[in-house]
Amino acid sequence: MPRTAAPLGPDVASSAVRRLGVVLVVGAAALSAWACWLGSSLPPSALRQSWSAAWTGLGSWQLTWVVVDSLEVLGLLVTGVALRRGHWVSAFSAALSVPLFVLDAWFDVMTSTTRVELWQAVAMAVLVELPTAAVLARVAWWGARAARAAMLPGHGEAPRTLTPRGLYRDQG
Repeated sequence: MPRTAAPLGPDVASSAVRRLGVVLVVGAAALSAWACWLGSSLPPSALRQSWSAAWTGLGSWQLTWVVVDSLEVLGLLVTGVALRRGHWVSAFSAALSVPLFVLDAWFDVMTSTTRVELWQAVAMAVLVELPTAAVLARVAWWGARAARAAMLPGHGEAPRTLTPRGLYRDQG
Protein backbone atom coordinates (compact mmCIF):
# COMPACT_ATOMS: atom_id res chain seq x y z
CA MET A 1 0.00 0.00 0.00
CA PRO A 2 1.61 3.30 -1.07
CA ARG A 3 2.17 5.82 1.63
CA THR A 4 0.85 9.34 1.06
CA ALA A 5 2.65 12.28 2.59
CA ALA A 6 1.45 15.68 3.67
CA PRO A 7 2.64 18.66 1.58
CA LEU A 8 5.28 19.79 4.06
CA GLY A 9 6.33 16.47 5.46
CA PRO A 10 4.77 14.06 7.90
CA ASP A 11 4.11 16.65 10.57
CA VAL A 12 2.23 19.20 8.46
CA ALA A 13 -1.05 18.34 10.14
CA SER A 14 0.47 18.88 13.55
CA SER A 15 -0.86 21.69 15.63
CA ALA A 16 2.63 23.23 15.86
CA VAL A 17 2.83 23.80 12.10
CA ARG A 18 -0.71 25.16 12.01
CA ARG A 19 0.12 27.48 14.90
CA LEU A 20 3.15 28.68 12.96
CA GLY A 21 0.77 29.65 10.17
CA VAL A 22 -1.30 31.66 12.63
CA VAL A 23 1.83 33.31 14.05
CA LEU A 24 2.92 34.35 10.55
CA VAL A 25 -0.51 35.85 9.79
CA VAL A 26 -0.44 37.77 13.09
CA GLY A 27 3.10 38.86 12.24
CA ALA A 28 1.86 40.15 8.87
CA ALA A 29 -0.82 42.20 10.62
CA ALA A 30 1.69 43.57 13.14
CA LEU A 31 4.21 44.43 10.40
CA SER A 32 1.49 46.16 8.42
CA ALA A 33 0.48 48.27 11.42
CA TRP A 34 4.14 49.00 12.23
CA ALA A 35 4.87 50.09 8.64
CA CYS A 36 1.84 52.39 8.58
CA TRP A 37 2.77 53.95 11.90
CA LEU A 38 6.42 54.35 10.97
CA GLY A 39 5.60 55.80 7.57
CA SER A 40 3.30 58.40 9.06
CA SER A 41 5.54 59.32 12.01
CA LEU A 42 8.93 59.72 10.34
CA PRO A 43 9.87 63.19 9.14
CA PRO A 44 10.54 63.37 5.38
CA SER A 45 14.21 64.18 6.02
CA ALA A 46 14.68 60.84 7.83
CA LEU A 47 13.69 58.97 4.70
CA ARG A 48 16.32 60.69 2.51
CA GLN A 49 19.40 60.19 4.66
CA SER A 50 22.05 57.71 3.56
CA TRP A 51 20.31 57.25 0.23
CA SER A 52 23.57 56.42 -1.54
CA ALA A 53 24.18 53.42 0.73
CA ALA A 54 20.88 51.81 -0.16
CA TRP A 55 20.11 53.18 -3.60
CA THR A 56 17.92 50.83 -5.61
CA GLY A 57 17.19 52.89 -8.70
CA LEU A 58 13.62 53.64 -7.72
CA GLY A 59 12.59 57.27 -7.81
CA SER A 60 12.11 57.72 -4.09
CA TRP A 61 13.26 56.25 -0.83
CA GLN A 62 9.68 56.09 0.41
CA LEU A 63 8.67 53.97 -2.56
CA THR A 64 11.56 51.56 -1.94
CA TRP A 65 10.67 51.27 1.73
CA VAL A 66 6.94 50.80 1.05
CA VAL A 67 7.57 48.15 -1.61
CA VAL A 68 9.90 46.09 0.62
CA ASP A 69 7.59 46.24 3.63
CA SER A 70 4.52 45.48 1.50
CA LEU A 71 6.22 42.45 -0.01
CA GLU A 72 7.22 41.29 3.48
CA VAL A 73 3.60 41.57 4.66
CA LEU A 74 2.38 39.73 1.57
CA GLY A 75 4.99 36.99 2.02
CA LEU A 76 4.10 36.46 5.68
CA LEU A 77 0.39 36.46 4.93
CA VAL A 78 0.54 34.03 2.01
CA THR A 79 2.95 31.71 3.83
CA GLY A 80 0.88 31.77 7.01
CA VAL A 81 -2.44 31.07 5.30
CA ALA A 82 -0.87 28.36 3.12
CA LEU A 83 0.76 26.72 6.14
CA ARG A 84 -2.51 26.80 8.01
CA ARG A 85 -4.18 25.01 5.12
CA GLY A 86 -1.25 22.66 4.50
CA HIS A 87 -0.87 23.98 0.95
CA TRP A 88 2.25 23.44 -1.14
CA VAL A 89 2.53 27.14 -2.05
CA SER A 90 3.77 27.88 1.48
CA ALA A 91 7.23 26.63 0.51
CA PHE A 92 7.44 28.94 -2.50
CA SER A 93 6.15 32.03 -0.70
CA ALA A 94 8.51 31.34 2.21
CA ALA A 95 11.48 30.96 -0.14
CA LEU A 96 10.61 34.24 -1.87
CA SER A 97 10.20 36.05 1.45
CA VAL A 98 13.56 35.11 2.99
CA PRO A 99 15.65 37.59 0.95
CA LEU A 100 13.16 40.37 1.66
CA PHE A 101 13.74 40.13 5.41
CA VAL A 102 17.51 39.99 4.93
CA LEU A 103 17.30 43.01 2.60
CA ASP A 104 15.20 44.90 5.14
CA ALA A 105 17.74 44.22 7.88
CA TRP A 106 20.52 45.43 5.58
CA PHE A 107 18.59 48.60 4.65
CA ASP A 108 17.95 49.42 8.30
CA VAL A 109 21.58 48.99 9.29
CA MET A 110 23.01 50.77 6.25
CA THR A 111 20.72 53.78 6.53
CA SER A 112 21.29 54.38 10.24
CA THR A 113 22.77 57.83 10.76
CA THR A 114 23.39 57.90 14.50
CA ARG A 115 24.82 55.40 16.94
CA VAL A 116 21.42 54.97 18.59
CA GLU A 117 19.75 54.28 15.24
CA LEU A 118 22.48 51.80 14.41
CA TRP A 119 21.96 49.88 17.67
CA GLN A 120 18.20 49.89 17.12
CA ALA A 121 18.66 48.61 13.57
CA VAL A 122 21.05 45.88 14.71
CA ALA A 123 18.64 44.87 17.48
CA MET A 124 15.73 44.68 15.02
CA ALA A 125 17.85 42.69 12.60
CA VAL A 126 19.09 40.21 15.22
CA LEU A 127 15.83 39.87 17.19
CA VAL A 128 13.16 40.13 14.49
CA GLU A 129 14.15 40.26 10.83
CA LEU A 130 16.85 37.59 10.63
CA PRO A 131 15.00 35.10 12.89
CA THR A 132 11.90 35.58 10.71
CA ALA A 133 14.04 34.89 7.64
CA ALA A 134 15.37 31.74 9.35
CA VAL A 135 11.85 30.47 10.13
CA LEU A 136 10.77 31.13 6.54
CA ALA A 137 13.90 29.36 5.27
CA ARG A 138 12.96 26.34 7.37
CA VAL A 139 9.44 26.31 5.89
CA ALA A 140 10.94 26.51 2.39
CA TRP A 141 13.30 23.65 3.23
CA TRP A 142 10.39 21.49 4.47
CA GLY A 143 8.58 22.15 1.22
CA ALA A 144 11.63 21.40 -0.92
CA ARG A 145 12.12 18.08 0.84
CA ALA A 146 8.46 17.18 0.42
CA ALA A 147 8.51 18.14 -3.26
CA ARG A 148 11.66 16.09 -3.84
CA ALA A 149 10.10 13.09 -2.10
CA ALA A 150 6.97 13.50 -4.23
CA MET A 151 8.94 13.62 -7.48
CA LEU A 152 11.28 10.72 -6.79
CA PRO A 153 9.65 7.32 -6.53
CA GLY A 154 10.34 5.52 -3.28
CA HIS A 155 11.35 1.91 -2.89
CA GLY A 156 8.72 0.22 -4.99
CA GLU A 157 6.13 2.93 -4.34
CA ALA A 158 4.17 4.59 -7.11
CA PRO A 159 5.42 8.10 -7.94
CA ARG A 160 3.50 10.91 -6.30
CA THR A 161 2.81 14.38 -7.64
CA LEU A 162 1.52 17.53 -6.04
CA THR A 163 -2.03 18.44 -6.89
CA PRO A 164 -3.20 22.06 -6.98
CA ARG A 165 -4.96 21.58 -3.63
CA GLY A 166 -1.65 20.84 -1.95
CA LEU A 167 -2.20 17.14 -1.41
CA TYR A 168 -0.17 14.29 -2.80
CA ARG A 169 -1.95 12.10 -5.26
CA ASP A 170 -0.74 8.61 -6.02
CA GLN A 171 -0.01 7.96 -9.68
CA GLY A 172 -0.01 4.61 -11.37
